[in-house]
Amino acid sequence: STFLLIAYFTSTVYRVIVFPHSIITSIEYIILFSFSYKMVSSLKKYWFFVVFYILITIVLFVLNYFTKANFVANLSAMMFIIIINQLRYITNAASKDQLIFTDKIINKGTSLVLAINAKHEIVYCSETILPILGYTKFEVLGLNYWHLTESRFNENVEKINDLYVKKLKCSNHQYKYIQWKDFQFSDDLKVSIGQDVSEQIEVQNQYKKLVESANEIIFETDTEGKFTFLNSYTETLTGYTREELLGTFFADIVSKNHLKRVLEFYDPKMIRNRSDVAIEFPIVCKDRSEIWLSQKVTITKNLDGKTIGFSAISHNVTNEIINEKIQAKKLHKTATYNAIINNIV
Repeated sequence: STFLLIAYFTSTVYRVIVFPHSIITSIEYIILFSFSYKMVSSLKKYWFFVVFYILITIVLFVLNYFTKANFVANLSAMMFIIIINQLRYITNAASKDQLIFTDKIINKGTSLVLAINAKHEIVYCSETILPILGYTKFEVLGLNYWHLTESRFNENVEKINDLYVKKLKCSNHQYKYIQWKDFQFSDDLKVSIGQDVSEQIEVQNQYKKLVESANEIIFETDTEGKFTFLNSYTETLTGYTREELLGTFFADIVSKNHLKRVLEFYDPKMIRNRSDVAIEFPIVCKDRSEIWLSQKVTITKNLDGKTIGFSAISHNVTNEIINEKIQAKKLHKTATYNAIINNIV
């Protein structure tokens, strides 16, 4: 069976190289990994194969045979398979010596792993909980985890692609943000894998504070140009509430006299060439007054490089525009006066 595994592995890697970025080959790649646990003759060979498989995966990604999305998906699936096999092994193993390598994989890593039964009791916890939250794995068994971390099993959280974030209390009474992904191992057992994302959340919060305190209009739209986010200064400058503007087309508040010019500037066929290029135009505030903005737009893309919207920063340049018009009038008057004098002379 080991020979068949090597042969099938070689064939699969060959197909990945010949057909890079193919979803089918990526699926075959993960299926092979999932069956490897039963195909090798010993535990040592299995873990050797796991390490070798991960290294090959990294090499294929570096050589651009896997997209970033496929690479992340493959590593996530492989980690899940490793954990499932670890739980199986814990159930069936009789010797502590056989747990040394798997202990390094799960308990010496950076992920927090929990196994939760149908009664919401923690039946397994990785040792990584100690450096992450400050508790020992024995302290959190049963229902103790929920009390200690001030969390709830059925807590209402917003999930994005099966990922969600919970704020957990540490043993030192501070709080950390853990991003979770759940896997249903069986009807009575769920496996949750968590990553400490406290630093990232803190950076996001600092960014939000900067955006909210900025004396500029900062907004985001979807690919159709409809507002999905506006900072608080937008309300101060325009008089509109965020609720009134969210979901509306950005050009709805552009002055009609300049609407055609703005729409032509942001034409979908030209926007890529005009990203970060400023355009000046007036908008109509809620009180029907007009203010001039100097606006730059950048394209927002996801991990696959697909455009998912736009973000913009708009400066209030009303005073500058007024001064320019005044100066233009003065220059025109001066030129007219000089022309009359020259004709008289």
